[in-house]
Amino acid sequence: MNTGSRSGLVLVAASLVWGGITVGCNRERKKAEHLLAETFQSYLQLQPKLTQLKTRLGELRGDVEELAAKVPGGPELRAKYFSAEEVLGVLDAKMRWLSGEIESARRDLERARVDSLRNAIKQTNDDIRQVSDVAVELTHEEARLKQLAALLKAPYEHRLPTGYWVKAAKDDVESHLIDFIEDANPKVDRTTWFDCDRLRFTGGGADLDLPDSRSQLDNMTQILRAYPDVKLKIGGYNDNEQAAAASKKLSASRAAAVRAALVQSGVNADRLEAEGRGLRHPACSASDPEECSAHSPRIAVLVTAK
Repeated sequence: MNTGSRSGLVLVAASLVWGGITVGCNRERKKAEHLLAETFQSYLQLQPKLTQLKTRLGELRGDVEELAAKVPGGPELRAKYFSAEEVLGVLDAKMRWLSGEIESARRDLERARVDSLRNAIKQTNDDIRQVSDVAVELTHEEARLKQLAALLKAPYEHRLPTGYWVKAAKDDVESHLIDFIEDANPKVDRTTWFDCDRLRFTGGGADLDLPDSRSQLDNMTQILRAYPDVKLKIGGYNDNEQAAAASKKLSASRAAAVRAALVQSGVNADRLEAEGRGLRHPACSASDPEECSAHSPRIAVLVTAK
């Protein structure tokens, strides 16, 4: 083979190599573009979550400040609130930083940079979810402390025939039950349900949060001991958006948990019924925020005999 032929072969080989590199680069670039587009969409989904979280915390602030000055546990609620607000400020700054990083990544389309952005956005999403969980806890605790504030402001006290003093707020289930039981001519029917306002469940499930529920459980136990002819039906409600069958099953489990707690406290099981009432008579309206339905499982009681 002459020199010219060898040169031609070298040029062809070089062309194939560089062509392969170019094709490979183009392929990597297109892949990076695709990943960056997905990353940008993930970033866009974070903004409404952050905005909703800011609104939720903003709505709590006034009550948190008031409760901090009025009730035991209020200062701790306030400290937890401001810790969440501080983290929210950091997340807000991180979102602005991510926006700038996305613009830079669009210019150079480096795969490593895009991968780094994806990880940063995933971590930011996890952080927002954690603060959101804290916000729900704050809402739950705020409601409990507001009830305590109402109790301290306008307490209900009633001495039972056994000598036990029932202490609650004026509009709590205890006052309604006692008034109904002691009424000389009460109308006992299926429409007279009284909501329990201090029976709580853990994690949105059917397990009673006993520390938060104890005061109302104790009062109900003492009321039933004082009036041995009274029988109750315990109704469980579930305001979560889910299939009717699943909703009724969960609400039935909650009602059964309350019945079991009262039986364990000494109430004869024959005096108590438990019924899952599912989504009937929801406490949360359709326009209420998501955390309302997630964290307001409701128990009501009906006097069936006295």
